[in-house]
Amino acid sequence: MSTKAIHTDFVLSTNALNEYGFKLLTDGCDLGEFKKNPVGFHNHDSTHGVLVRWENVRIEGDKVLAQPAINLSHPRGARTEEEIRNGFLNAASVGGIKLFAHELRDDVQAGEPIIVGTKWAFKECSLVDLPANREAFKVQLFDANDNAINLSDLTNQLKIDLKNKGMKKANITLSPLVIGALALSDNTTDEAVQQGIEKALQEREQLRMAQESSKAALAKLETELADVKAKGLEAEVKAIVDKAVEEKRMSLQTATQMAKAFAGNPKGLSDLVATMQPYQSVVGALNIGAGLPKELSDKTWDELHAADLLPRLKRDFPDKYQAMFNEKYRSETL
Repeated sequence: MSTKAIHTDFVLSTNALNEYGFKLLTDGCDLGEFKKNPVGFHNHDSTHGVLVRWENVRIEGDKVLAQPAINLSHPRGARTEEEIRNGFLNAASVGGIKLFAHELRDDVQAGEPIIVGTKWAFKECSLVDLPANREAFKVQLFDANDNAINLSDLTNQLKIDLKNKGMKKANITLSPLVIGALALSDNTTDEAVQQGIEKALQEREQLRMAQESSKAALAKLETELADVKAKGLEAEVKAIVDKAVEEKRMSLQTATQMAKAFAGNPKGLSDLVATMQPYQSVVGALNIGAGLPKELSDKTWDELHAADLLPRLKRDFPDKYQAMFNEKYRSETL
């Protein structure tokens, strides 16, 4: 037996609505059994034997893909290979579909509820001339036990089951508490119960949203209050160190360090500053320089320097000069 491999992808199945009015979900396709014997025929007709063996069978996105290897010994083999090569034959169709799980779903394209295979497999995949031609082949559906399924019967039964499920009434006795909470009467209808429950759920959701909004508002207020408190404490600390510098209880450098160390604790800083003695001039404390001439005694260090009197002060009154020197350069660090 000679074969001809054709390295062209054929789409075996997709999620789309097929011509028979049902869908097969690609992600629910089990390729295990088919890969054990991946064969197919022409238009699902097995009379003349196997026409194609599928290779590189796989799932990509919402498509089941494969590449055909043509049996040239088949009566239609050479013709099929030529038709594919020249672009006259490019369609495939799965057959012998087994539904392991399925459900009825609304479908906009179909305009009515349709069968959707959510877990399925297939036995063969044929090359077909007209995939939309129902006369060319007959779709075959089987259940998990290989029992044949009639699509129309299955669809109708699922519709009946769905309708009965929707019409089934719950046999529930409502307590007076529930009747009152839902604003119902003793002889209320199922529709009124449903509406009462929906209203209660809506009110609960509205309450939840109001609570979330209140929580967010409270958190915002707490943050703003914390900021105001922090700024107030910062202002108190600054006022204390500024006054301490003004009273010469500490230098500017010390004041900066104290402000950092006592940030948020103005009382502790105030208590500490109260223990500090104001700086007193050495000149004033010791009365150094008594008997200085007026031209020397009533001038500051800078004024003496500007008047070129510092050399005279240093020569005639060295103690006064040293005291003013110490005071000058110590005060500049305050």
